[in-house]
Amino acid sequence: MEKNLLRMAVETRKKRLINNLILTNTYKYDRNELHHLTLTELEQEWERCRHFNSEVQFKSHH
Repeated sequence: MEKNLLRMAVETRKKRLINNLILTNTYKYDRNELHHLTLTELEQEWERCRHFNSEVQFKSHH
């Protein structure tokens, strides 16, 4: 039972990260590849994209 809850939580988090990455349209993978990444890889890519987007916004305001 606990494994199923953990798996569901991981899958929910992965789906949210994939959707966020697709919305930003700044990820470095093919869209289909996103679904094959681990949770850790998705979180790293999300952080990379957030950092990239914040730099772009900073530069556009200065």
